[in-house]
Amino acid sequence: MTELTPQFLAEKTWDLYQTHGVPIEVSLDIIEEKNLEIDTKFLDELIEKHQKLSQTTSKGQFKSGLG
Repeated sequence: MTELTPQFLAEKTWDLYQTHGVPIEVSLDIIEEKNLEIDTKFLDELIEKHQKLSQTTSKGQFKSGLG
């Protein structure tokens, strides 16, 4: 069984949002109800990393579309 570490919960929260569209707030509410801890700083880093990757990819697609 996987240990429910704060970082693991952050990864799963992001995965549920990105893969299945589960709002982050819903996951956070459930985690709070279960008296578990989530690494919100790590969750923010995951979101930021995804945003930067998306921006870079979008810019590359836009440039290649003009060529």
